[in-house]
Amino acid sequence: MEYRQQENFKELNEMLQKVQCTLQDVASCVATPLTSASEKQIARTEFDKDLVVEMEEWIDKFTKDLPELKNFILLSGGRGSCSLHVTRSICRRAERKVASRFIQNDVDEPVAKYINRLSDFLFTLARYVASMEGHPEVIYKKPRRKKKLVDAKLTTTDSDNDKGTKD
Repeated sequence: MEYRQQENFKELNEMLQKVQCTLQDVASCVATPLTSASEKQIARTEFDKDLVVEMEEWIDKFTKDLPELKNFILLSGGRGSCSLHVTRSICRRAERKVASRFIQNDVDEPVAKYINRLSDFLFTLARYVASMEGHPEVIYKKPRRKKKLVDAKLTTTDSDNDKGTKD
């Protein structure tokens, strides 16, 4: 089991290094607005749309080893998994920025798609790493108020309001 984990982590590290390099290309694309850059600048920073296809293949590869999601899960699962969940949150923030640039025609569609798929990949990886490390997924359960506590607050509030009007 430990050898399999080491091999899997080695593969994940290689993928994440490729993602880091690709994010440099994404940054170049974002820094070179299509509406104002020269043709030469745009050609130099053109984004490889095959990277989106590769990312989707990676997502499929790791998803097949995970249980189907039927509920929301809490973002947990150990240090590695939690780090990936935080990274995904940051990626979602970047995705919103890139999406607005895409709407303004300043960024090509493959760049926006890549960032979108990257956040999905990071979520999948977080689940995968948690699974590899033996951390169970925790299902989200909506917190329920206790009826007695709610009734007590209403009674207290009503009494306080009555006192305020009598003074």
